[in-house]
Amino acid sequence: MDFDRRIGKEFASFPIRNMNESVLMYQKEVISLSFDIKTINETSF
Repeated sequence: MDFDRRIGKEFASFPIRNMNESVLMYQKEVISLSFDIKTINETSF
């Protein structure tokens, strides 16, 4: 409970624009990672 409250406080003080940018960066990395896995699978078979 105390741990959740501390995380909620950090999220509340975190700038929304920066959070959106980091989410976009995360999505780009996930997309490129899954693309790399796909190309590895295609080249290995």
